[in-house]
Amino acid sequence: MEKLNKNLGNRIKTLRKMKGWTQENLAEQAKVSIQHVGEIERGDGNPTLQSLERLSLGLGVTAAQLLEVEPRDQAVEMQRGQIIDVVKAMSETELRLLMRIIELTRELSMQKG
Repeated sequence: MEKLNKNLGNRIKTLRKMKGWTQENLAEQAKVSIQHVGEIERGDGNPTLQSLERLSLGLGVTAAQLLEVEPRDQAVEMQRGQIIDVVKAMSETELRLLMRIIELTRELSMQKG
């Protein structure tokens, strides 16, 4: 159980950092105490289902995504979060251009594969 708590804590910390948030920001968003966030992130706390639900809502992920604690490449996950943040800030014109780039990239990769 200790390893599960550590992995969950690391997952929450990664998701929090992807948003550029402090523990205090997450605590405010999730409506839990900052101490509870710290305990969970360190793997010291044993969160209730209610806490996990609040944390997932605060982080904007599903409970399933929050509990996805199998080790993954943290760098790739951080990049995904950064890409999502950039896309959210794009104008309509930039989004259309990005979509066209993605379509062209897929076409090229299909031709090579």
